[in-house]
Amino acid sequence: MTRTLARKLKQLERLYASLPKIECKRLCQDFCGVIQWSRIEDKNIRRATGGSLPVIQAKQLLEYMQAPKRMNVDGGVNCPMLKDGACSIYAQRPLVCRLWGVTEAMRCPHGCEPERWLTKEESYHLLAEVEKIWPSENGATDFVLPGSKSRPYSNMDEQAQEIFYAVLKELRRHNERRRQVLGASTGTVETMGRI
Repeated sequence: MTRTLARKLKQLERLYASLPKIECKRLCQDFCGVIQWSRIEDKNIRRATGGSLPVIQAKQLLEYMQAPKRMNVDGGVNCPMLKDGACSIYAQRPLVCRLWGVTEAMRCPHGCEPERWLTKEESYHLLAEVEKIWPSENGATDFVLPGSKSRPYSNMDEQAQEIFYAVLKELRRHNERRRQVLGASTGTVETMGRI
């Protein structure tokens, strides 16, 4: 491992250590699906796995979309890092996984509560901080944050990413049309969520 990588991994560890503590029951694996991570997290995960990563294949995503079940349950699109119901990269899991259960927007359905809740803004800030540790070579953002146009590191193969982002783009377009219609008819759209 190079000194640069070692230094950046220490920065990543410090950032992870700054998250609120939570006594996790490890019952949320049904919610582990499509995720994104940063360049430094990709290096960290690949270092721990010997360089290779299992990924969600386009075929799996298409099968799920043709016969949707509850996401990640009974044959949904599970994270390929899950082995026997547990995360095989738990110690190296990316920030988005670590935010589960400690962010107001991603509360644990099994009652686990952190020492304090992170706001959505704090979560976005942490994602941006992880990205700053080792920015992408082309200067693009690693995460699909609001306003982002780039493709992040992911647990999907390239074809699955193309399908996923095409569907996501269409969902956003559909949601925007709904907001416009509802906003025009009610004068407000505060209650509408974003996809």
